[in-house]
Amino acid sequence: MGWMNSVPIFHEDVTHILREEIPHVTRPYIDDVPVRGPKTRYETEDGGFETIPENPGIRRFVWEHMQNMNRVVQRMKYCGGTFSGPKTFLCVEEMMVVGHLCTYEGRKIEPDRAGVISHWGPCQHLTDVRAFLGTCGVCRKFIKDYSKIAEPLVKLTRLNVPFEWDVDQQLAMDKLKEAVVTSPAIRPIDLTSKAEVGLCVDTSYKAVGFYIYQVDEKDPTKRYYVRFGSITMNEREARFSQPKRKLYGLLRALKACQYWLIGIRNLVVETDVQYIKGMLSNPGMGPNATINRWIEDILMFHFTLRHVKGSTFPADGLSR
Repeated sequence: MGWMNSVPIFHEDVTHILREEIPHVTRPYIDDVPVRGPKTRYETEDGGFETIPENPGIRRFVWEHMQNMNRVVQRMKYCGGTFSGPKTFLCVEEMMVVGHLCTYEGRKIEPDRAGVISHWGPCQHLTDVRAFLGTCGVCRKFIKDYSKIAEPLVKLTRLNVPFEWDVDQQLAMDKLKEAVVTSPAIRPIDLTSKAEVGLCVDTSYKAVGFYIYQVDEKDPTKRYYVRFGSITMNEREARFSQPKRKLYGLLRALKACQYWLIGIRNLVVETDVQYIKGMLSNPGMGPNATINRWIEDILMFHFTLRHVKGSTFPADGLSR
């Protein structure tokens, strides 16, 4: 049977052995030790790849990757550990790691999960709806506008709501299927880069919509998605005045993303309302006012507020 805590102890042992390679080379999870490749393939202007000076037949990014793998293997060997040969994949373009398809572009939804969702038939019972939402919910960080799309299905799970599978529910299921299949790749924030990291936030009476992105260093017009998110408003929150609701939405978005944004020095928050800047700069005189407490929490984050016109604001679709 083994120890009750054998799994976390084993994970701690692997992490301790490879601590010098974490997180820039590998991030082990129990017995999975993925070794990431270089950030770039060193492509040349003529469409080729840079090679190492010692051997023009070896590409530079392949050589660097093999050097990283060699260090990981040697550290494990030095401590008396072993790797499974049949389960080892060397220099592959993509592979499954802890439920995600990891590629050069970023992480994608597991193909098997996407296939199950895309072939899911109409729900006959409430249990089917909950199962479908539970399966799709794992992918919500990949799906833009998840809360809005899933709302007709979520309503069926509420107390004292009769089960009726109508056009709205089927349409919501079809949209979720399409969103899962066509979802973009997401990638973690590159903390070594000086490129801008942004949080787009928009709030309506229905939900708070947001997503995190990072600008490409070489092409500032290109953005890489880090994750999508949306939070549904309850009845009390939906009755807030517009300024109060917008400020509250910003607070909820920052708190939902705090593990990714705390410590980011080049953070930009984009919103489609300009008066938020005035509310943050000139809070009310009441020290115990609810809004003042929200402002205190918001100002715990270091960011620059940027106003974007609502007609061109990309996060609008997340909340409307």
